[in-house]
Amino acid sequence: MVTLADYRTPLSGDASVDSLVNATWLRPQPWPADDTLGYSFMGASDTQRALYDNGPSGYAAMNATQVSATRELMDYVGRVTGLKVEEVASSSAEIHFGTAGLSDTVLGVTYMPYRYWHDGKGSISAFETDAFVYLDNTDAWRFKTDAPAAGNWGYFALLHEIGHAIGLKHPFDGSPTLPASLDTMDNTVMSYTMGSEGIQTRFQDYDLKTIDHLFDRDDAVAAPQVASVTTSISSSWGTGYVLQVAVTNTSGGDLVRPKLEFDLPLDITKVWNGVATETAEGRWLLQDDTLGHVFKPGHAWRFSFKVSTTDGERPQPADFAVNGQDLDGIDGSGTAMVLADQTPLLDLSGLPADLPRAGAPVEWAEVIVDGTPDHVEQPDPAHAYAAPEDLDAAGAGLFGIPQPHQHHDDLLVA
Repeated sequence: MVTLADYRTPLSGDASVDSLVNATWLRPQPWPADDTLGYSFMGASDTQRALYDNGPSGYAAMNATQVSATRELMDYVGRVTGLKVEEVASSSAEIHFGTAGLSDTVLGVTYMPYRYWHDGKGSISAFETDAFVYLDNTDAWRFKTDAPAAGNWGYFALLHEIGHAIGLKHPFDGSPTLPASLDTMDNTVMSYTMGSEGIQTRFQDYDLKTIDHLFDRDDAVAAPQVASVTTSISSSWGTGYVLQVAVTNTSGGDLVRPKLEFDLPLDITKVWNGVATETAEGRWLLQDDTLGHVFKPGHAWRFSFKVSTTDGERPQPADFAVNGQDLDGIDGSGTAMVLADQTPLLDLSGLPADLPRAGAPVEWAEVIVDGTPDHVEQPDPAHAYAAPEDLDAAGAGLFGIPQPHQHHDDLLVA
């Protein structure tokens, strides 16, 4: 006999996960049943919204900027959950997006109603649930809920509400809860307490662990993978240095949510494109947080981290393991890397092949990279160049990956 208890999300036994599991939201287990998560944008009238009593007052459809930000974040949800996420008609969607007139200082709200049918004796014969996400439209200018963009509160509110829509709760609600010292946005975007890293644009470590639990991705994360690791010191100064690392998928299958573990007898104080934690054994564990979490054969997760030192020594990481698999013979001294697919920051594919250069018999294009001081705390951007097929490279190093901590590109054609 199927009862309502069968629709509750089970806890994991990990306090950092269970403090974010919304066990009060009844939903099919697993959810969604077919590994496809549909979402829709509610119009002026919406049958699903009407079916569940219409939600908050002051309803209006999302504007183009809100729709674009939502699509971007739902694409991200697909990468971190492993689900196939699709924009679908309202009648087929599990998550619905719109705006509403919310109370003062409330940026967003998510409703998760459900309906079920039973035989009068406690046995459930059918069950339905949807999530409805609303951004505020009354004083949207205050927090940019009308123009969500990475780095503003409107974008954070949308990410936070999407967290609710896929099963996350506040870390201070219900039971269990996170200790106050851990209840910050540095650990979870479901927190109300600002952390040291400012407004987040992606799920944080506790969120990702909870998502692994909710969508049963633990086995996929732990699966052995074949990978190589290369590192190089990209900048250094008296009290620290920055290491640039690439974890390249050298297997014939996908590298899923890479976790890189290594020994380094110093403190890591900042990470770009990753999250660092120290294990109980005193090793460092780094996880991907922004690049998509699934890397095809030949692609790489590329990140940098800053190390603090007091004696001027600059040791390299050692004894690497990727997703629990030891990497024998990797000493971290290499510099070669394979970049993951990405949209080129500077696209040369449309460049005419007959551009003249005074005094030179060949056609050419040159990329000039303007550097910044070594101690500037910023990651180097991922550079990729798409050159026309009929353009010959004139001279060594005409096209390539610029050195770390260089951030400004100019295309010069003489």
